[in-house]
Amino acid sequence: MPAWELDKRALKVLEQAARHEVTQHLGGSERPPSAEDIAYARSVGYWTEDETIAHDDLVERLNALAARTQPADVAESFVAGIGQKRPDYRSPIASYVLARSLPRHALKLQPKAHCPCLVCETWVKGDQQLATIYRNSSLHSRLTIGGSLLPTYALLDLEWFLAAPRVRASDSDWQAFAELLAALRQAPGKFAANALSKLIGKRIGSNDLQRQRTLEVLSAIGLLEPKSCASFWRAFTPYEDRARIENINDWEFPMRLWRGSDGVNEDAVSYWFRKR
Repeated sequence: MPAWELDKRALKVLEQAARHEVTQHLGGSERPPSAEDIAYARSVGYWTEDETIAHDDLVERLNALAARTQPADVAESFVAGIGQKRPDYRSPIASYVLARSLPRHALKLQPKAHCPCLVCETWVKGDQQLATIYRNSSLHSRLTIGGSLLPTYALLDLEWFLAAPRVRASDSDWQAFAELLAALRQAPGKFAANALSKLIGKRIGSNDLQRQRTLEVLSAIGLLEPKSCASFWRAFTPYEDRARIENINDWEFPMRLWRGSDGVNEDAVSYWFRKR
């Protein structure tokens, strides 16, 4: 398991590994981390081996993790992540709601060698149709931008969350969250995701990717829910149905469909964020 306190040196090792992986595909001169750096990252829990998993086992493990997770705990972690500007604290609430809503289902594929399940968007390959869980790149993404909305990431995210000490939100964290909500409620009716990100600016992140990811989390859990479709808080929407919706921007479903006229879903606010 990774260290729960941020380790800047180990994080730089993960970042270098991620850049090296990209340049392998695109061409470039980025070197991989040295054996010494990898050994250090491994010693503090930041470097572990990737694993493969069968589709059905992934779904079963996700459902089991969701059953062990308390909604109040992931909600408080999210609030702390807003106040303390920690993307990794904001991430688990979306992983939880995805895992909780994900139904058991048979792998459903298009006739291609390498493609996602049309229900859950898990990518599988090979004769055994196994999914790969990229632990190091997932941890890097979790710590720097707040992860993704993929089942393979959600599995790791919830495992890490449940193994760590509970995250507590301070009064100042709750105040920062209240200020964020106030800003979201003031969004003009014609606003789309990009405009909303600029409106709230540094309240939710130091860069565009952190801001985008946080808004996608808020949409996944129902706070920024388009009136045209349900968030994962209400119901699971299969990937093939999401893919049929015109992809009008590069934001994740359902945030890419949200408009200012949809407003903030106050029922979702009450469900998740009653201060305790």
